[in-house]
Amino acid sequence: MSVETVGAQGFDYQYMVTLSMVLNYLERDHLKVWVENKSFEDALFSYQMEDKIYHIELQVKKRVDGISYDEFAGWLAHFQKHKSDCFILDQIQECDTNYFVIVTNSRCTDSVSKFVGNGCEIKENRIHFSGDELRDLKERIMAGIDARTELGRKRKEHIEQFFKQRNSELNKVFGRVCVIEKKNQVETEICTILRKWYQIPETSCTEVMNQMLAVIRQGRDCGEDIVSSVRAIINYKRFNRVLPEDDRFYKRDSVDMFMNELL
Repeated sequence: MSVETVGAQGFDYQYMVTLSMVLNYLERDHLKVWVENKSFEDALFSYQMEDKIYHIELQVKKRVDGISYDEFAGWLAHFQKHKSDCFILDQIQECDTNYFVIVTNSRCTDSVSKFVGNGCEIKENRIHFSGDELRDLKERIMAGIDARTELGRKRKEHIEQFFKQRNSELNKVFGRVCVIEKKNQVETEICTILRKWYQIPETSCTEVMNQMLAVIRQGRDCGEDIVSSVRAIINYKRFNRVLPEDDRFYKRDSVDMFMNELL
């Protein structure tokens, strides 16, 4: 769990953001989403586009203050629990369609702005760090590791080894690290998507959203893909069903004549 806000509010923001991302990506081919997956982050997205399989490791951060470069670097110092050789940047480097996406409600400082993406559109960013800038980022990342334990020391060694690659290779990896600023109300965004994209009546949006949030929480507990359940809610709730004929309706002959004139 990476939400820093204590209590239900922080968890609610994480699940709201996850749901907004699911709805934004729901039309992608072969979309699958696992909540609080076993790999690294708060959610893992997988989908196909132009014969390529894309993976997005999603992390959600709710903050009061702006996001500093040191805090951002600390988020990159992320390993699987109890492991020193499963580093988030290794995961991103495995394939050029792997991305690490951080969503926050706070504004990023200027030093972090080069990682900020455009809305929910995820694409590779052209980042050109110099050798000095990469060494500086490495030191900031390592500062987020507690070296008082053997695990911490091994993790620092792993980060040192990772940064021994060529600058061009490191820049490719950091080009697939993206920050999304969601400063507006995520709930409003979700309801707008439900109305405009999926024809959910405005009076039902809150109910539908809460049903989908329950699916996300259930997905966290069971570890299964949640997409089919989200789609099932939309298909049941969207306003495209044929209403039953009113058996009290008396059809007059003049109705047919009027319809023929219109047509």
